[in-house]
Amino acid sequence: MLATGRPVKTRCLCTGGQACSGIGSGVRLMEGRNVKHARLFREGANQVLRIPREFEFNLEEVTIRREGTRLIIEPLVHETLAQVLDSLEPIDETLDTGEDLPPAPE
Repeated sequence: MLATGRPVKTRCLCTGGQACSGIGSGVRLMEGRNVKHARLFREGANQVLRIPREFEFNLEEVTIRREGTRLIIEPLVHETLAQVLDSLEPIDETLDTGEDLPPAPE
């Protein structure tokens, strides 16, 4: 179902457009996007998603977050300190210079 509340119409290409049994290539067209069936299985206490080859990431780590019923998987981007500092908004506050502090004990 889309965020608009409309049901999503899908056409399975596994079986030439017939009702999909989940067996076969699993490629589906959904709202103009290429969608593929994927297998979930258990490994110990974790649920594992087997990512099809055409969706593979060429890296070792990703971030994962939930948006409603969707899981969003994105490449993990390591930013340099310079990139983080460049992304910060300037502070419009005047910082205390410490001029009104008592002298330090000797």
